[in-house]
Amino acid sequence: YRDRTAAAPLPCRRGYLRTTRDRELPATLQDRFARRLDAAWTSDLDTGHLPMLERPEATAVAVTDFLGA
Repeated sequence: YRDRTAAAPLPCRRGYLRTTRDRELPATLQDRFARRLDAAWTSDLDTGHLPMLERPEATAVAVTDFLGA
């Protein structure tokens, strides 16, 4: 995750799910990652670093929302 991303955009739709109580990745760093990916879709989830373990149903809803958007 520390390697530079390519200058060319990824040939797919991109989204980013931010975790608002993440002590590993602060909000400012997550925002930078979302911008670097050129994420057209973002959503916040009130969890720590592993939302799929902490709130699996809410994570699944967020992913489904992204896929349906």
